[in-house]
Amino acid sequence: PTPSVPLIPKKEKPLLSLVMDDCGGNLKLAKRVIRLDLPITWAILPNLSHTKATVDLVRARSIPFLLHLPMQAYVDGNERKEYLIGEGMSEADITKTVANLLADFPSVFGVNNHRGSKATSDSAVMLPVMVTLKKKGLFFLDSNTSSKSVAYKKAIDLGVPALKNGFFLDNDADLDKITERFAQASRLAKKRGVLVVICHLRPTTVEFLERYAQTPSASRDVELVTLPQMWQHVNALRREKK
Repeated sequence: PTPSVPLIPKKEKPLLSLVMDDCGGNLKLAKRVIRLDLPITWAILPNLSHTKATVDLVRARSIPFLLHLPMQAYVDGNERKEYLIGEGMSEADITKTVANLLADFPSVFGVNNHRGSKATSDSAVMLPVMVTLKKKGLFFLDSNTSSKSVAYKKAIDLGVPALKNGFFLDNDADLDKITERFAQASRLAKKRGVLVVICHLRPTTVEFLERYAQTPSASRDVELVTLPQMWQHVNALRREKK
């Protein structure tokens, strides 16, 4: 089933969209997250032991999800061990790789990059990725792992619906640090009006989210929304400005 995009309630709170990266390798943690009453968008890595099971898990509940596509980082060599998309690949090879991966992700909402600081900074690499997404009518989230990334701009230039990550929640696995970081993200969302926040499928992060889910929505500083809802909202604002 294709996830529906319910309208965002008209509220005064800033909008914050949580994206859960690195799903597909730990089904036990995934099942804990699936039970949370929180609008989280999942980013699922390909070719892991529980990739298919995780895709089936979220599809059965019409939860929006992304293909979390491994891309070349600056620290990588030229051997494609850590990534699937990178420099030195032809346009045809990139196009085929992305298309083949997407075939294993039915009902996927779009793609975001896993690592990829080098690949996302290269327009020649990003072009066939975005052309493929454009043809398939899919979304792109620039994970923003590098200040040199051109991925978001390339997507917008080609007419691919796209957003950019604005905050990493859990680079530090300490629960208190994650709690503090979420408070920082909430303040940044209030300043900007909207914010995409990336977190990861890790035990401490899941523990934080379980605790946060117990907080009454009325007392939260932000309105949590899915990535499709966030795109719908941002796109509407862009149209109003034209």
